[in-house]
Amino acid sequence: MQDPTASFEEAGFLPNIYSLSQEFDYVQPRLTPIADVRRLPGTRQVLNVAVLECEQMPHKILNTHGNFTKIFEKWLASGLVPFNIGRPGKKLSINTSTCVVKDGQYPTDLAAVDALLITGSFDSVNDDFPWIHTLRRYISDVYTYQPHVKIFGGCFGHQLVAQALLTEHGALVKKSQYGWEIGVHEVEYNSRFTEYFGLDTTTTQYQFLHCDHVILISALPPNWICLGSTPLCETQGLFEPGRVLTYQGHPEFPRDILYQFVDRMGAAGVLSPEMYKISLNLIENEVDRVSAAVIAVAFLFEL
Repeated sequence: MQDPTASFEEAGFLPNIYSLSQEFDYVQPRLTPIADVRRLPGTRQVLNVAVLECEQMPHKILNTHGNFTKIFEKWLASGLVPFNIGRPGKKLSINTSTCVVKDGQYPTDLAAVDALLITGSFDSVNDDFPWIHTLRRYISDVYTYQPHVKIFGGCFGHQLVAQALLTEHGALVKKSQYGWEIGVHEVEYNSRFTEYFGLDTTTTQYQFLHCDHVILISALPPNWICLGSTPLCETQGLFEPGRVLTYQGHPEFPRDILYQFVDRMGAAGVLSPEMYKISLNLIENEVDRVSAAVIAVAFLFEL
């Protein structure tokens, strides 16, 4: 079994220069009456999404795909296509802005923001780093004081949202006893999730790269839904209608990004030779990135 304590830092992706940095302050989201900011479901044509980047991509990926914001932009654009086919008038679109949270950057005007997108990271949500404490507090405050702002999280973002919003309901983030979940895996959807979005399938598949996972030791609040599960991870996402959507996996990542990560991890000994070969084979499996993007777009626009 692969050692679940191995880290991205051991793979030499980036030196962690933030572990001793100060805990940044941000402007606390003001309490705004819901009537002032509530958008009617399905009425918006342009959404403003603030991407809270929790990691800088390695240079090779930056040169070919751009930063996390650009990667998510391309992925979300694929999810817009089905909704814009044959659509009269103005097409649905998403504007993004980037906030590098490790540098203490946060949106200055949440009244102009429709959603926050929290990216992946080479760090763990359990690391005792000031920027992580700040981000966790920020997500909790936005959820409490700015209910018009939707929250989307991927991988690290998924786990951080669980910590920020569901700890008191028994959500924990721990190292998986199975080690890494890497490459393409099939997710079995929760029936409540498929029913809500009107999905005609009970499964999906996309790329994964994680060894931490969310554990639900008690029932979720009644309005929350677990997206689904894989044999290696029981909580593959979280959903609260109109408020929160998270994915444990990386449907935003094309194959070559996973190849680069896994190559570095294999060369650094983070993955055993056997696990390295298995991971490369799993990356090659068929993916369905677009359906995950369509669900994300439907969530963001409330379609």
